[in-house]
Amino acid sequence: MARRKQIEFQGLQGHNKNVERAVVVFCVACIVFVIIAVQAVGGGTFR
Repeated sequence: MARRKQIEFQGLQGHNKNVERAVVVFCVACIVFVIIAVQAVGGGTFR
């Protein structure tokens, strides 16, 4: 069996940290929005 060299993706490892922070903030904002929407529609009680 011949061994093949593993493919390395160098471009994906060097992404900008600001992009990572923006994605995290966006996710947290979506979670907060969903919680507020559920509270508004469900009468303010979690079940």
